[in-house]
Amino acid sequence: MQDVPDQTHGMKRHTQFQSPTTSIRLETPISKNINLPKMEKVADDLETWRTRSNEKRGEYDAPIARMEASGTGLNRLTVSPVFGTPPRRPWQPWKWKAWQKARERESLASNGFDYIHN
Repeated sequence: MQDVPDQTHGMKRHTQFQSPTTSIRLETPISKNINLPKMEKVADDLETWRTRSNEKRGEYDAPIARMEASGTGLNRLTVSPVFGTPPRRPWQPWKWKAWQKARERESLASNGFDYIHN
């Protein structure tokens, strides 16, 4: 945890949780306590989602290497998957379109999605 000055509201607390495959970064008011067990639960949920997504990968999909999440509280985070190295482009021209669609899906997913946790 690190307390840093915020130009608009006084002090903010930056809290970061790291594991090999998950990173959660929170920016909260200094007066707000962080529920560390809940943060670990959220990280476990994201890891489960990453693992299941990798199990369902298509032939040309890149694996999800890790998940990055950020927000102002654990109840609502913006999550972005970070993809690993994609498979090589197939040499058969009729498979190029499927390979390109997989790259487009990864690009859209990298923009992030809202994760709402109770």
